[in-house]
Amino acid sequence: MRRSFSLLVSLCLVGCSSTVREPGIAPDAAPTSLPATLRHADCARLATLHAPTAAAWEARLQTARIAVRQAGKPSNPTLSLSWENLGLGASSIQRTLSISQALATLASAPGTRAAAAHDLAATQADLIAERRRLVASAWRAYDDLVAARNRARLATEVEALLEEAARAAAKRATAGEGTRREQELAEAEAAKARGERTAAEGEARAQEIALCAALGTERPISLRLGEGLADLPSRTPDQIAAAVRERAEVTAAGERYAARLERARLTAAGYRFIPTPTAGPRKEGDVASAIVSWDIELPIFDSGRLEGHVAEAELLAAAAELRSTARTGAFQAAGLFERDLTAHATRDDHARPLAEQRHQLRLSAQRLFEAGELEFDALVAARRDEAEAGAALLDAEVAAARSRLDLWEAAGLLDVDDAPSR
Repeated sequence: MRRSFSLLVSLCLVGCSSTVREPGIAPDAAPTSLPATLRHADCARLATLHAPTAAAWEARLQTARIAVRQAGKPSNPTLSLSWENLGLGASSIQRTLSISQALATLASAPGTRAAAAHDLAATQADLIAERRRLVASAWRAYDDLVAARNRARLATEVEALLEEAARAAAKRATAGEGTRREQELAEAEAAKARGERTAAEGEARAQEIALCAALGTERPISLRLGEGLADLPSRTPDQIAAAVRERAEVTAAGERYAARLERARLTAAGYRFIPTPTAGPRKEGDVASAIVSWDIELPIFDSGRLEGHVAEAELLAAAAELRSTARTGAFQAAGLFERDLTAHATRDDHARPLAEQRHQLRLSAQRLFEAGELEFDALVAARRDEAEAGAALLDAEVAAARSRLDLWEAAGLLDVDDAPSR
């Protein structure tokens, strides 16, 4: 009896003992590991390789893969040791060693493996979708820095222009060719430009820090950019529609539906009611024998019908998710396609011609003022209009680049390796 009990305890300890390995995550990217000149593709690659992000993705993928391996294994058999006739006088102690195996897990193994395989495929598609969203986020951070630096450059140019105008107004006032009011107005405009330039430079630095965070650098650093705003090519409506149908989000929803369908079929098959056999030797004194028994769940209070209804409800939810994902993506892409057309038309047909027109008007005003044929107030107004038109053109260029990037992301076209850049 004591020997049998020791055997049972030893088997339990062997089966349950394990160790835990603490994870190690690589440090953040050192400044020296970045390219000397950053491009959009570099930012996409660095963002997706950021150690915590990569580790989280790998953990999800490994969990799904292990689930597939686990689904292909039968349940562990159950070992039972029992002693009877204890303390009943001269009666011999009856010792029974039996082992049982649930046949339900063997019968349902193919369906369970298929469901787990669909879960793995859904996880892989989810990670592809997340990677594309992360790539788009890195590209936006890059473009935000480009735009912020261009605004700072524009503000610096305006400041230099108005500083020159202020000096000219002061010289004219001293020579008696202009008024003190003109000088004060010019100095006020220059002071305003200095404040706007300071704010623009601060915003540029903040956007640089945001891009460093997106790239996973260990600390904020100065970045050298090798490209302007993203310049993705246009796509026809048919090309966008075809890409939307093949998006990773749709694939993931389809795989989740397939997994739910497999599990619904397993529930409907009623494998839980397959009997569980038990067999083993029995010994009482010197008499040895064998036992065989069958255990079966009786569907008296729970026939499994409600469990089947739950599985069907979950299958319905998965089907609704699949339909919603496909439909929502199609409508979103259609709306973004129209916004993209509008943004590019605004840039090319309105903002760019207006900026050129304001520039020519300012040059004309400058010539007229130097010839004494135009008041200083009108010259200041022309310079202000030119600066505003330049800022509006920059905003239009940013909006056009952002709308194209949003469209590519929604259509599932943007990725680390295949997204072109200027």
